Amino acid sequence: ALASRTSFFVGLALIALGTGCFKSNISTLVGHLYSEGDRRRDAGFTIFYLGINLGATLGQVVCGLFASSPSFGYHVAFGAAGVGMVMGLATYLLGRKRYLGTLGETPVRKSKNAVLAAAANAPLTNEDVHRLVAIMALAAFNVVFWMAFEQAGSSMNFFALERTDRVVGGFKIPTEWFQSINTMVILTFGGLFSWLWLILHRRGWEPSTPAKMGVGLLLQGLGFSFMVAGARVSEGGHLASPAYLVLAYVFITWGELCVSPVGLSMVSKLAPAKFASVVMGFWFVTSALANFLAGLLAQFTEQVAAGKLFRVLGGQADFFLIFVITSGIAGVLLLLVSRPLTRLMHGRA
Repeated sequence: ALASRTSFFVGLALIALGTGCFKSNISTLVGHLYSEGDRRRDAGFTIFYLGINLGATLGQVVCGLFASSPSFGYHVAFGAAGVGMVMGLATYLLGRKRYLGTLGETPVRKSKNAVLAAAANAPLTNEDVHRLVAIMALAAFNVVFWMAFEQAGSSMNFFALERTDRVVGGFKIPTEWFQSINTMVILTFGGLFSWLWLILHRRGWEPSTPAKMGVGLLLQGLGFSFMVAGARVSEGGHLASPAYLVLAYVFITWGELCVSPVGLSMVSKLAPAKFASVVMGFWFVTSALANFLAGLLAQFTEQVAAGKLFRVLGGQADFFLIFVITSGIAGVLLLLVSRPLTRLMHGRA
C-alpha cells in the first residue's frame, strides 16, 4: 500500500512467506475436522473450496474497483487487501474456540490426545509408505491438470482479446470478465458437487479419489475441445462466438471441482500425521511446477499456430489440441490405474 518500490518488493516477500505458513496449514486443519474413514471429507473440502472462491470473487470486485478508480488507485486497493487480511484474522481468533475447539493449537506430536501423539511420533509403516507413493503418483497427474488449467491467464486470455467477438447488444465485454467465469461456476456448482459425493456415497456408488480425478481430467480435455473448435472458427481473421470460451471454462471448472478439492482431501487422508503439512506443501509445489510449465508452453502459441513445430488441424487449434490430448490421455490412464492406486491407499480412498 506504500508508494515505494522497496516496500512493494518487501510486501511481495511477506505475502509469499505468509501464504507458505497459511495455505498448507489451513488445508491440513480442514482435514483434522474429519475422523479417519469419514466419507464427508471430500464434500467438506468442496465446501471449503467454494468459500475460497467466494473470497476471491469479493477480493477481485472490491480491490478491482479501488484500483480502477482515479480517486483511489492501486495503493488503496493493496491497502484494502490488507484490511481484508486483518478481518480474516479477527474472524479466526473470535470463532476458533467455538468452531474448532483445540484443533491446530498444539502440534500433533505434542498433542494431549494419546492416539494422535503416538501416531505423530511413530516410525513410518509399510502402509504409510504405500500411501506416500499414491500421493506422489497422483501429484504427477495434478501437474498435468494445472499445466492445462493455467492457460486461462495466458493463451485463453489472448484468445478472448484477439479472436473472440466480444460485442453483445452494443456492449463490448471486457476480456477480464471471461476469467471470472471460473469463479462463478465454482460458486454455482461447488455445493452441488459436494452434495453429489454424499448422495453417491449413501448409494454405494461414490468413485474413489483417483477415479474422481480421472473424470476431472477428462472434463478438462472436453473443455479444451471447445477451444479447438473456437480456434478453427477464428482462423483467417474471423471472430469466434464467446460461447466457445464460456463452454470451455464451464467444463474445465467442473474438472477443477473433481481434482482440486478432492486432491486436498486426499492428501489430508493419506499423509502421515508427522508429515501432514509438509506433504500438503509438496502438493502445492506441484501446482507451482504446473504454472511454470504452463508459462513455457504458452510461449510457443504462435509457433504452433504457424505450423513450425507440428501440424494436425492447422492454426491455433493445434495449440489447444495439446491440452485435449494430454488431459484426455492422463484421464484415461488414471481411470485405468485407479484400482491399484486405491489399494495403495489402504482404505482411505
